[in-house]
Amino acid sequence: MRTQPPENERTVRARHPDGSVSEAGGAARVDGDTLAILRLVDGDPIHERDRAEIVAEIVAAGREHRLRHVDPNAVRARLAGSVYPRCIGAVYAALRYAGVLEPVSWTTSTDKAGRNAGKPARVYRLVDEVLERASDA
Repeated sequence: MRTQPPENERTVRARHPDGSVSEAGGAARVDGDTLAILRLVDGDPIHERDRAEIVAEIVAAGREHRLRHVDPNAVRARLAGSVYPRCIGAVYAALRYAGVLEPVSWTTSTDKAGRNAGKPARVYRLVDEVLERASDA
């Protein structure tokens, strides 16, 4: 059984393929929603700040849209140059797997730096119910 750390604890644990666990904490101050999502995303502690910023922008973009849609082009523009670019797709994949995002349509990528411009890209819907359950955990 997995236990949740106290709400005031800001530690992110990462389980590695070899079964080892590493921890990073204290450096980044994040709100409860972001912390709950980061627990779902778990990953390399080196990119903890990047993941936190990406999650925050995805959630903000979803909450700003009346249908909770998240356009990856808009999120990438908001993140321009502030995060390690390869973390962006990984965070989307983890959030989709966790049920926080669900695909709703397609758009055309404008990501020239990642050489994805012109390729199809998913538009997602932020699933508030899953986000709220994660925040309550």
